[in-house]
Amino acid sequence: MKKFFKEFKEFAIEGNMLSLAVGVLIGASFQGLITSLTDNIISPLLGIFVNQNFDYLYIEIAGATLTYGAFVTSLINFLIMALLIFTIIRAANRLLKRKSDDEGKDNEN
Repeated sequence: MKKFFKEFKEFAIEGNMLSLAVGVLIGASFQGLITSLTDNIISPLLGIFVNQNFDYLYIEIAGATLTYGAFVTSLINFLIMALLIFTIIRAANRLLKRKSDDEGKDNEN
């Protein structure tokens, strides 16, 4: 048990926990921005084609209301977030690869 607390203390003190917390907060703020983009810009533009707010599109089947417009809006949110995360990770991986390639060249000299 002492080893566990020692590892946790090292984790917390080294800043990993702080970095993780900052990442979560930035991610949540970014998700709010993407949700606003979808709700306030993309959905109204899609609504032009159906002559109403896209979020409120629904179909009733056997007394159940399926709000497919809200689902499509959430799907758009997800796809935008996934694309942005992919782009950021891809760029970070390229930078790390370039850095390791540069360090390898420095060690050869």
